[in-house]
Amino acid sequence: MSMPVLPVLNGAIPRRSGEITGVFLDKASRQVFRSGRGSLVLLLPFNYRSGLYPVGTAVSIEDVWQQPVIAAPSFDIVDALFVRVSGKATVKAGGIRFQNGSLRARDIEKLDLKELRTVYPLIDGAGWSPVEGSTEARSPQDIRVTVFGVSHEGEEVLLSANLGGLVTAETAHTIEHAVIRSLQRHAMVTPKTLRECMKEETDALKASLSVGYSLKMPEIFGVTSSGMCGNPLTGLARFYVSEDLRRNLEGGASFARSLEDARLSALSKVTGDLDLTTRRGDRIMQGLKMGMMHDDSPQESDTLRSVLRRFPLSPWD
Repeated sequence: MSMPVLPVLNGAIPRRSGEITGVFLDKASRQVFRSGRGSLVLLLPFNYRSGLYPVGTAVSIEDVWQQPVIAAPSFDIVDALFVRVSGKATVKAGGIRFQNGSLRARDIEKLDLKELRTVYPLIDGAGWSPVEGSTEARSPQDIRVTVFGVSHEGEEVLLSANLGGLVTAETAHTIEHAVIRSLQRHAMVTPKTLRECMKEETDALKASLSVGYSLKMPEIFGVTSSGMCGNPLTGLARFYVSEDLRRNLEGGASFARSLEDARLSALSKVTGDLDLTTRRGDRIMQGLKMGMMHDDSPQESDTLRSVLRRFPLSPWD
C-alpha cells in the first residue's frame, strides 16, 4: 500500500479525529489533493535540515474548495486551494519515493503511541503547537518544566513534568527549549530528537553570544531560530540597552551614537551584575552556563528516556 505525502513545515499535524484546514497556492500541493473528498493523504513533518520525518498522521480529505486570496509579497489576488482534513491514525512510512510528479509513502505501519510509549518514551505533538516554555527550580528535587501551547481548535494547553532529582536546573532549561524545538520540527519528541535538539539549542545560544560579543550587540544574546530565551543575561541586556538608548536620545545624542553607547554600557553593566568574565576564551561558556542558565553537557540515553517518561504523552493525557 502507498499513500500520497504532503510535507508539513510548521509541525501542524492533526491528531486522530481532529480536523485542520490548510491553504495551498503551489501546484505540488494541488496535485496531492486532486483525488478529492474521502481520499487518504499522509502528512509528514518536514525540516530543511533533516528532511521528511517518517512519522505523521494519515488524514482523510473532508472538503476541498477554491477561494481568492491576497498573496504576499506581490499582493496579487489569486485562487487558493482550501482543504479541510480529518486525522485518522498515526502512521510510520517505511520509505518515500517520487512518483508521477508527487511524493508517495510505502510500507505504511499504523502506530499506537500509548502502547509504543511503554517501551519507547516519547511526546506526541499532534493536534497542538508549542508557544513558549518555563523552567522553575525550587530545589534540586523540585524542577518544574512546562511547555505552553495552543490546540488546533484554539484552546490553551500545556505539558509539564518535574525533572527534579534527575537533571540539574540548567539541563532542565535546555530540555525545555529542546522539547519546543523538536515539537516544532517533528511534531514529536523522542530520545533521539531530544538529544539532537539539545545540542542544536546550545550551539545556537553559544553562537548568539559569540556574535553578540564580537559585534558588541548584547540585544541578540539568546535569539535563536526557535525563539528568544528568557534568562537573566538576555533580560538584563535588553533592559539596559533600551533604558540607556532612551536616556542618550533624551540627552540630545544622535540615534547612531546613542545606540552604540547604550550597547557598550549594557555589556559592561550586565557583565558586572552577573559577575561574568570578560576573557575571550571563557566568556561564551560562562555566559551560557551562568548567564543563560543552560548546560551543553551531553546526556546519557537512559537519562533522556527517564526525562520523557516524566512528561505525559500529550496535553490531553
